[in-house]
Amino acid sequence: MSYDFHIGDKSFNHTFNCAPMFQAAAHSPEGIKIIQGLRGRLAVMKLRSMRMYFEDHRQALMMLNPKNNWGSYATAYQLLSDLILASLENPDDIWEVFY
Repeated sequence: MSYDFHIGDKSFNHTFNCAPMFQAAAHSPEGIKIIQGLRGRLAVMKLRSMRMYFEDHRQALMMLNPKNNWGSYATAYQLLSDLILASLENPDDIWEVFY
């Protein structure tokens, strides 16, 4: 399974295997899904907070790397960076998250 993210003309995909990392970073069982329905300008604050958590807890999150090697700390961190940029480029558009 995977997440599909859409805002404006931007689309992203990432494996669901990294959900525990996103849940830890979001301090929520929703994980990365917390941006669903948010405008880019609001989502960027949540995404930046999650990315900061990734930076501050790198070793602990790397312990959550999926055993099947589908996804990793590095790919999850890159996704957060990509979603931040897309949010900044589409401040008035709304995030759609499918999983």
